[in-house]
Amino acid sequence: MRKKSTRLLSAALAACMMLTFLPIGVVSAFADDGIDPTKGTPIENPEDGQTVIEIDTPGVYQMYKAYDMPILVTAKGDVTVNITTDIDYKGSVGAGGNKYLNYVFRVSNPEGMLTINAENHEVDAWGNLRGFIYVHNGGKATINGGTYKSDDKETLFNFYGELWLNDVKAYSAETVNNYGGKTYVDGGVYDGGDENETSFWPPFLNKNGAELTLKNAKIHAAKGACIGNNANSTVKIENTTLEYDSDYAAIPNRGNLYFYSGTISAPNASAILNGTEKAYTEVSGGTIEKSKIGIKISAGKVVLGGGSFDGNGNDIYLRNDQYITIKDAFTDTATVKCENAVSDRRITTEDSDEHQKSLKLTSLDDASNGKKYLIGWKQEGGQEYRYLTEQTGYTVTAEHATATRNGETLYSYDQVDEGDDVTLTADAPEDGWVFAGWQVTEGGLTLNDTTGTVTFQMPASDVVVSAQYEYVGTPVVTDDGSGDIVAGVVIGGIAAVGAYEVGTGLYRITQMDDVAMPTNRIALAKLLWERAGKPEPENLTDETLYSDISAEDTDAQKAARWAVEQELLKDDTNEDEQKFHPAFPVSKLRVCLTWEKAKQKGLFDTAAE
Repeated sequence: MRKKSTRLLSAALAACMMLTFLPIGVVSAFADDGIDPTKGTPIENPEDGQTVIEIDTPGVYQMYKAYDMPILVTAKGDVTVNITTDIDYKGSVGAGGNKYLNYVFRVSNPEGMLTINAENHEVDAWGNLRGFIYVHNGGKATINGGTYKSDDKETLFNFYGELWLNDVKAYSAETVNNYGGKTYVDGGVYDGGDENETSFWPPFLNKNGAELTLKNAKIHAAKGACIGNNANSTVKIENTTLEYDSDYAAIPNRGNLYFYSGTISAPNASAILNGTEKAYTEVSGGTIEKSKIGIKISAGKVVLGGGSFDGNGNDIYLRNDQYITIKDAFTDTATVKCENAVSDRRITTEDSDEHQKSLKLTSLDDASNGKKYLIGWKQEGGQEYRYLTEQTGYTVTAEHATATRNGETLYSYDQVDEGDDVTLTADAPEDGWVFAGWQVTEGGLTLNDTTGTVTFQMPASDVVVSAQYEYVGTPVVTDDGSGDIVAGVVIGGIAAVGAYEVGTGLYRITQMDDVAMPTNRIALAKLLWERAGKPEPENLTDETLYSDISAEDTDAQKAARWAVEQELLKDDTNEDEQKFHPAFPVSKLRVCLTWEKAKQKGLFDTAAE
């Protein structure tokens, strides 16, 4: 069988090599059959009596028509397959007596790499119960582009091999089964279809010690989940969008889950479910949004070290006796609900950093007895934690300001009696801005102060207030004597804001190559570092890694360390650890000023190309 298929491919190769000696008319006629002479040896269907098409010789091949038998890749070397047209696969179920042969490709070549270049073509294996590729026991494959469809599961099956998926589109109930393998996804769309077309298998199944890395992708599931991560397996997510329609969880995690950036949305369910005792989830960035529950902790450990919540019914849900670990790099607000809401019920794990008092946590628990809870703060034996406490007074929530009573700072959990004096002090404005007044969104107060400090008597209700600022002018920024880049001082509301946008926008266009404005510290550091040519920092070791940036995100670590070494940004260093606060926001003005400082220091070109 092997010899027959080899002869078939060798003959086809010889025919292709002879094309250069044929008249143009002959070549054109050959091309009419769908063969592109520049794309490699044509892959033909097997002769009568054969059950597979075998590629056992390294080289370049092409797929150009419908196929009715699987392709077995055993070559001891690299194989490239160029798909030059849409492919309709008609292989029968269990071809060759082995259902795993019924994929379009079965790869068993640990000594080489199979590279499939599909461009914008589609491979349809609908109706054949299996899918496009089966990477088997040490095999390696890369798929570049293309659309792949099947009606059951395991469209792309990595069984203890290595698989790279670049800008792939796949549609089936289980688009990728990563069974003990290493799968790397960069770009593409993975869609489980609508509720009437799919089973409960997720688009990504990660199990048996598998490693799955997702970057720049979009995942959608109508049933099951977006990613099923089983015990002892690891998922890493960066700049990826996950959308889940059903009522279980977008990511039911039983292994190790790292969410660095992107968005997760599950309107009818939990975005992340930490479901078993050994499950570990770490959220260091990204946004969990528009979900019924953001993070549900049934068991195991969850570390919230960054990122944000937006528009969820409840951000954090804790089952009985479960806690969450929240690091100081998390600066967003979060709502919390507990399965067993009682006084003194712990919310967070113990910590010695004394940062938890500043966490902006709101309880959604209202007990059946009518009690309302706050999430209080305790410090005992050098350890701090947050816990449920009954609300008997009222609270002050101050944005961009500090609230005090009798000279003591008020936090979101501190309770104030009606009639107590509360003083608000606005945060110092950034360059070019001035304090403009107070906006009260809860509490029914009217605060007319314009100096930035005001005292009021606490009403019989919670108070939510924020300091407001007005832009009054942009500092002059020059470029090697060429004159003002950002001009003028404009006083007054809308006109002032408009001047700010025009000024910073003009600087970006003329001096920053019209790059997108970063919105936080790590994005600014990366922008500067990349513009400088990605130089190596002078002092980056395992001991100097920033604790609030993933150690595996080497680019972010390098960018942050380099920016600090060049005195463009500052870090937060003490005897125990070093922090960069990557998620802290930066204004457009701060971006422009820091960029200009880098240019003046000669770190990159002084003018945009």
